[in-house]
Amino acid sequence: MRTLRLLGATCAIYAGLWLLAGVWVDADRQDGGIDSRKGDHNIYRTPIREVIYNLPALCRRGQDRRHLFVIGGSTAKAYRPEILTHFLPNWTVSNISLDFGNITQARQAVSLLRQCLGDGAFARAKFVLGIEYILFSENKRRWATPYTVLETEMLRHGLFAGSPGNLVPIVPWQWQPFAISLMRPIFAAYGIRYDIWQVMIARANKLGDHLNALDAEKRRDREYANLVGLMGPAEPAVMQEQREELDRLIAEIHGQGAQFFLLDMPVQEWLRQRSPHFTMHRGWIRDYAHSRRVGYVDMTFDGVDEDFADGIHANAQGAERWSDIAGRKLADALLREEVEGASGS
Repeated sequence: MRTLRLLGATCAIYAGLWLLAGVWVDADRQDGGIDSRKGDHNIYRTPIREVIYNLPALCRRGQDRRHLFVIGGSTAKAYRPEILTHFLPNWTVSNISLDFGNITQARQAVSLLRQCLGDGAFARAKFVLGIEYILFSENKRRWATPYTVLETEMLRHGLFAGSPGNLVPIVPWQWQPFAISLMRPIFAAYGIRYDIWQVMIARANKLGDHLNALDAEKRRDREYANLVGLMGPAEPAVMQEQREELDRLIAEIHGQGAQFFLLDMPVQEWLRQRSPHFTMHRGWIRDYAHSRRVGYVDMTFDGVDEDFADGIHANAQGAERWSDIAGRKLADALLREEVEGASGS
């Protein structure tokens, strides 16, 4: 009897927490596409969790929609779905760009999306990869384990299982929204813990900057050293692994009947001038897009200094301006593709 009372009390407490967490979720409910950047502020607390745990609901309501998906790394989160939708009113625009990313992780996100939506839905989808040279960082330089950050989160709560690069759902897609709903108190607890950790990190970074009295040039030196650490030697072979991943990504998207665009993202002038990796990237990307018959939108030089939070990431002003520019360019490119496709048929 005592065990039953304890079990009942536990269930009652969890139900209360579930209702409280539901207020948090309902305040941020999405009826359109997914925006990974919302995960910085809502119950999930990271863009990667935002994508994983909102994806089943998108797939349930979005089978027959025309989708535009922005994919890539943390820099591509700059492209705001609410702004892009102004230029593409008949499309459901989602940004599923992920932090700690390279082409491998972007490809895994697309694979996850295909599993969830089903093969037929890709025939009505278009993909825009926000690309810059840092996206070609090798897997061994990005993660300490064979699993990407995306896969690590997929494994966390038992919804998926499998070997690196080959995760499959344990809970069927149609049941995942219910399983995710049940876990709301767990997500809320994670969010509180995450916030505390971020406050500690921010204070440590602020103290470190104060002690080091970093001026703008020293900050750039530190940022450049971090980027070099992610890329390795400035040799073509360093980018080969991720170029092959890009080949596979394009082949898989085209194989499902979807269209693919490369959007070359803004890089701040000082970094363009300083980085040999940037020069290497620019030396082949346009010809690569032409040889693979994919759309190419060049925004490399569209960013002004006031747009950047660092050498490659947009601040709030930059995200708004880049989204406006990208929306106009993508609308033109999509219209051109559709006209050419219609004339070709």
